[in-house]
Amino acid sequence: MCGNSTTCAGSAFGHCCSQYFWCGNAIDYCGIGCQSLFGSCGGVATNGQCGNGVTCTGSTFGRCCSEYGYCGDSADYCRTLFSCQPQWGSCDPN
Repeated sequence: MCGNSTTCAGSAFGHCCSQYFWCGNAIDYCGIGCQSLFGSCGGVATNGQCGNGVTCTGSTFGRCCSEYGYCGDSADYCRTLFSCQPQWGSCDPN
């Protein structure tokens, strides 16, 4: 749990504090309602890596997040059947 004086930063459960005050790394924790006073919240990829609260949407590296956690625009990054992570970017190869 997070809140009051407890933060998710460095937590084994994840670095984001959800709107319900639980730590995690998924979009439910890092997205809408994230409590930025008690951990990190989602942001745009600045180094080409995505996932764990970091999205490719709006990044200069590409709009899709691959299964390995990297942003790109090619089919290798955007294929929903194989590798795309829709919670951290688009999965439309077009």
